[in-house]
Amino acid sequence: MDTKPIDLVGYCGAFCGKCGISGAAIGVRLDALRALLEAAGFAQEAERLGWPAMRDIATCCCAQFEGQVGAFAELAGRIFPTHCRGGCHPCGIADCCRGKGFTTCAECADFEGCERFGERHGKVREDLRAIGKAGLETWAAEQHADVLREWRRKLVQAVAGALDG
Repeated sequence: MDTKPIDLVGYCGAFCGKCGISGAAIGVRLDALRALLEAAGFAQEAERLGWPAMRDIATCCCAQFEGQVGAFAELAGRIFPTHCRGGCHPCGIADCCRGKGFTTCAECADFEGCERFGERHGKVREDLRAIGKAGLETWAAEQHADVLREWRRKLVQAVAGALDG
């Protein structure tokens, strides 16, 4: 995945990497699926067991599946951009930041009382304060790590549930 955590921070301070339908989120999940198949040694285990059908699934079908999911991730990235800088939800906040040359509203001395923040931006003031304290790059890396931990937790739960069922 080519997207860096800092690229997933919206002008308003929201971490767009948390959005499950963004192109970046789908790409990260595809990477997690690849890692899971590799970590499980799926292809090697099928070969060891001498299961031609499983070997074929591991070599041919997995490659086809990965290609299809990869194509979907690319398409989703066009339909559901990764962040507002990629075209997601143009708004007055983004226009204001671009006009002032800001990366986020955290750079603006007036963000606390800004009228551009509506109800849908409830948590972003808190996030903007955190960005101001930690710095954008550090904050974005922390948010990205939180998202990855949550996706890993869900993946482990799904695999465990499949094995138990």
